Amino acid sequence: MKNIFETILDLDYFSLLVAMVKKAEMVESLRWEGPLTLFGPHNGAFSTYTTYDPDDLAHYDVVAPLEEILKDKKSARETLSYFLVPGRLTLNDLLGRTSIIALDGNDIPIEATNGSVIVGNSSIMNYDFECTNGIIHVTGEVLQPTLLAIKKPAS
Repeated sequence: MKNIFETILDLDYFSLLVAMVKKAEMVESLRWEGPLTLFGPHNGAFSTYTTYDPDDLAHYDVVAPLEEILKDKKSARETLSYFLVPGRLTLNDLLGRTSIIALDGNDIPIEATNGSVIVGNSSIMNYDFECTNGIIHVTGEVLQPTLLAIKKPAS
């Protein structure tokens, strides 16, 4: 069995996540620390990544291309901390909860509906990739605390 970093490194659909981990200088953390649960967005999730800009009164969500996330170590580390959770949480563990706390301290709501599990703003697409230092769930979107907490005003 491999650790979290070795597992994502071996899967082609996590190549953008691997780039983020490297930019955040968290390779060693994902090799040795744990247990951790990683809600790993597949490569396609980054094409729909948006972020909230509180200073933009005309638009509630603005596109944040991957280049913005990876512009420096700090932004990559902050983004990565949104979808890492302390502890090893299987899909069954998630089904018994209404929320979890990310490494950055944000509360991530969990909802099970119509046979799927939604964590924060994303469905879990594949689950329970076992690793020596935790577990990985594949998400269809990049988890973001700003999208979890902010609701658009009614028109």
